[in-house]
Amino acid sequence: MAFNPLYNDNRRKGPDTLIKICRLLAFSGWVLIIIFLLIIGYAKPAFETFFERYKGFHFNDDWDLDLLRYGFYLMLAVLCLSILGIIMNSFRHRRRKDEYLVSLFLMGLTALIGIAIYLFSFPDTLSFF
Repeated sequence: MAFNPLYNDNRRKGPDTLIKICRLLAFSGWVLIIIFLLIIGYAKPAFETFFERYKGFHFNDDWDLDLLRYGFYLMLAVLCLSILGIIMNSFRHRRRKDEYLVSLFLMGLTALIGIAIYLFSFPDTLSFF
C-alpha cells in the first residue's frame, strides 16, 4: 500500500470521553491541592511580631493537628485521583500522537511529597498506622 497524503488514518474528531475524564481528574486534583495549601495556611502557628513580644501577649504556637490530618487525607485523595487518571490515560495511549497528561504525574508527585512531609514531620498524629 502506497503512501497517500490525502488519506487520514486518524479518524478521531477530538478528545473522547476518556480523555475528558482524565482532564477533569487533573483539574479536580489541582483544586484539591489548592484547598490543601489553604488548610496548611490555617493550620500553621501564628507568627509572633515585635508588638506582641513587647506587650507580652501569649498565643498558641502549635500546629492545628486536626486540620493537618484533614490535609493528609486530602493528599491521599489527590494521590488516588492521580493514579486513576494515569491508568485511564494509559488505556487511551495507543497511537503515536497520543500523549500522557503531564499534569497527572506532577499532581501525583506533589501528593507524594505532601504525604511524606506530613509523615516525617508529624509521625505521632496518625493512630491507625
